[in-house]
Amino acid sequence: MHSHIAGLLVVAFLAANVLSQQSATGSEKKATYAVVSLKSGDGVGDGDGELISDRLREEIFNTNLVNVMEREQMQNILKEQEFQKAGATCPDDACLMKLGQLLGVQIVVTGSLGKQGPLYIVNIRAIDVQTGKTKKTVSIDVRGELEQLVDLLPRLAAQLTGRSGR
Repeated sequence: MHSHIAGLLVVAFLAANVLSQQSATGSEKKATYAVVSLKSGDGVGDGDGELISDRLREEIFNTNLVNVMEREQMQNILKEQEFQKAGATCPDDACLMKLGQLLGVQIVVTGSLGKQGPLYIVNIRAIDVQTGKTKKTVSIDVRGELEQLVDLLPRLAAQLTGRSGR
């Protein structure tokens, strides 16, 4: 009886060890995201758009659910490929799909940042590079200062990566 229980414990231990090794080696492959610069609309400077884009990129990475391509790495690849369009100037989803394919990512995150009076308006989309379909959209309006918008970026990143709802 004791040897039977010991045998079951060994089998359970080995099964748990195999499962943990599979998750540690990433048997579930994480999607790779590229965050292009948000288009700066009325009332927002290009510097603010870049700042929010960089912070969004960091917050998406911090979800630990996806891989995120660094901005410098994106720029180097696009320069090598002589891709003339910057992410923020792609006029349509077809351009964003081509950009994502050149970068070797599965998802391109794009959007806009604008300001109307005291209200910041943010619209972000995650586009599947293979299908061109929008996988997720997130919009938020923030009354106040840019810092208040920055405080909400972890929530936006979570929504974009599917970690949580509203």
